[in-house]
Amino acid sequence: MDFAVDWVVLAPLGIYALTVPLPGPSFVLISQTSIREGGRHGFFAGLGTSAGVAVYALAAVCGLTVLLDRMPGLTLAIQILGGVYLLYLGLSALWQARKLGTKGAVTGTLENGTGETALVSFRKGLFISLGNPKIAAFFGGLFAPALSVNTSTASSLVLFIGVVLIDLFYHQFLAWSFTAGRHSLKRLGRAFDMAVAGCLSVFGLGLIVHAVRNH
Repeated sequence: MDFAVDWVVLAPLGIYALTVPLPGPSFVLISQTSIREGGRHGFFAGLGTSAGVAVYALAAVCGLTVLLDRMPGLTLAIQILGGVYLLYLGLSALWQARKLGTKGAVTGTLENGTGETALVSFRKGLFISLGNPKIAAFFGGLFAPALSVNTSTASSLVLFIGVVLIDLFYHQFLAWSFTAGRHSLKRLGRAFDMAVAGCLSVFGLGLIVHAVRNH
């Protein structure tokens, strides 16, 4: 095994660090979960998101992204399922906001949450991350090409661990930030819930349309 690190191939780490803060489905989910359910659930939602990223990073390191490129049907299925799941979460949030009335789900469940388990929060983050085409595109289009048959084992490990740590740091910081400010968001009430529901639904529909058009 070659344990020398080729620092040139680590450029994707810098690019990922710049792009991971861009708002997307994971941002919406973690912010909503942290505010409505509290810091513990926000932590697990962020952990699920990072676990999905770890799966893609590991697939790229092992060369499995090439296999996905050769199986467009599998890629299409993953993207459509991810879109359907996002749409489901959006419609569920909309239904809950309407059911709780003008008081809003944030105000109504701020102290006790909705009864969602930490495992459910983790699963939501994982599924949203796995179904996000932007994450798949990054690892298939930028991360994987940076690796070659000549890439050392150390370089591959540094790339993998670096991406996972960057993702973990950002999403846990995001969860902490929204948890710290959750009480100040009481006044947003139903407006916040409706905005979250709308964002998740739009992301879901967009993902489905994108998947169908590109296949």
